[in-house]
Amino acid sequence: MQRWMFVTDTHGDMIDPAARDAAIRFRDAFQPEVRIDGGDVFDFRALRRGASDTEKAEATKGDVAAGESWLRDYAPTQMLWGNHDARILDAIQDTEGDKREYYKLLYNGIMDQLELIGCESFPYDIERGVFKYGDTAFLHGYGASMHVAYQLSMEYGNAVMGHVHQFQESPGRRLDRTVGRTCGCLCRLDMGYNRRRTASLRWSQGFLYGWKGDEGKLHMQSIRPIDGTWHIPTEFPI
Repeated sequence: MQRWMFVTDTHGDMIDPAARDAAIRFRDAFQPEVRIDGGDVFDFRALRRGASDTEKAEATKGDVAAGESWLRDYAPTQMLWGNHDARILDAIQDTEGDKREYYKLLYNGIMDQLELIGCESFPYDIERGVFKYGDTAFLHGYGASMHVAYQLSMEYGNAVMGHVHQFQESPGRRLDRTVGRTCGCLCRLDMGYNRRRTASLRWSQGFLYGWKGDEGKLHMQSIRPIDGTWHIPTEFPI
């Protein structure tokens, strides 16, 4: 049996302190050999296409510092780049001169941090951005419909994704009876820009963990706050 853990969507300086603490406390108690980060480690709202003037005026330095601090503390073995993380690559491609050089420095710093902690990095890509572990595919996620877990199971088979900041579970309409799952987030539920989007009423915090059996099958559990309180197990059956 091998222990694993999946967290996602910390969003840089938008990380929720209580959720962050819960995830680290659990990691220390559970001691998973495989620690997957599902992406959106950074928010990069200042680089978002359609960002407001206020967002554009915000410095990216604090956001990057918060994301790198999370990477050092959680020490993932795999990181799946998310759509927010990929904004730094878009910025490098779309800008010129000093701005481009600045964004290159930020990107290189992130890659240096991943190398320092020995983390395998997967790009934000529908094929190359998939980490196959046991019988399950892990990815950041590329859809956000009401039935995204079902869509996931039809496209990737047994699979887990972040991106949507909520828990869903749905079997695919397939003979091999695969299951798609989405995971809650570790960021704040009130991120400012989402206050006029009713879809964010479905958001919830939490993360996934479990064991990989000798046959490669993943056994999966979730941890979520109850009425704002995180209850972290400290003893495990295996």
